[in-house]
Amino acid sequence: MTGRTHRRAPPNRSGTQDARRSTPGHTHSVRDLHLFVACSSVTTWFGNAYQANYTAANGYLEALSRNRRATGLPGTTMAWGAIGDTDYAARHGITDMLARLGLDNLTPREACTALEDAITRDTDVSAAARINWARIRSMMPAVQTPRLAGLIPAHTPQDDGPDHLRHRLATATPDEALTLAADALTQVLADILQINPVRLDRNRRLDQLGLDSLMAVEAVIAARRRLSCELPTLEFLNAQGITDLARRALIRLGYEAPSKTPPTR
Repeated sequence: MTGRTHRRAPPNRSGTQDARRSTPGHTHSVRDLHLFVACSSVTTWFGNAYQANYTAANGYLEALSRNRRATGLPGTTMAWGAIGDTDYAARHGITDMLARLGLDNLTPREACTALEDAITRDTDVSAAARINWARIRSMMPAVQTPRLAGLIPAHTPQDDGPDHLRHRLATATPDEALTLAADALTQVLADILQINPVRLDRNRRLDQLGLDSLMAVEAVIAARRRLSCELPTLEFLNAQGITDLARRALIRLGYEAPSKTPPTR
C-alpha cells in the first residue's frame, strides 16, 4: 500500500495483524487453529465511491486467507453484501439507497447459512449478497470486468436510453441542450428523493431540496449513466440549482454554454 492509503486503512485490515502470527516466520505461531474466518465486502470486487481505503483493506483480508492456505493453514474470507437489520447499512438507514443501486438485503439467517456453506466447502474466499446485476451494471459501470462477466446480463434495448439522450444533445441548440440536460437531472433527483419531478424547483440549491451527501453519491452515479458525464459530489451539493448543475454538465461534455436560462417546467 502507498503511504496515504496505509495510514487511512480501516480497522478490518489492522485488526488482522495479530492473525499473521499464525503464519510461518512469526515467533508466536498459533498452530492449533481449526477455523479462521475474516469478514470482507462484495464492494471489493467492483469498488466503492470515495472509499478506496475500505476497498483496499477488504482486498487485504482476501489475500490473507489465500496466503494462509498456501502455507497449509486454515483461512476463509467472507465477502458480505447488505444484511438487513444488523449491518452498517441498516444501522445508518441507507438500505433503500443501496437497493436503488442494485444491492438488496440478505436476511441474517441467509447470511449465516452462506457462511456455514463456505466453511463446509472449505473455500478460501466466498461471497454472500443479493445483487440486481442489471441495475448495478447501469449504475456502476466498473462491475463490467472480465471476472464478473458470467454474472452480468447481456445488453438489452432498454440500455439504449442514455445513447438516445446523447444523440439529442448532439443535435440540439445550446438552449435546447440545457433544457434536455436539466430534464434528465430533474428525473434523476426525483427518483432519488422519491418525489414528483414537477415539484422540484430547478433554481433552488440541491441541499435545500433535501439532497444529503449519501444521496449525492447516488446522484453522481445515476448522472454518469444518464449523461455520460462525471460530476463530483461537491458539484451537486454546491450547485445553485438543477439548471446550474445542467450547465456545468454540458460544459464538461464540451457543449457550448447556453445564452439564457431555460424556462422552469
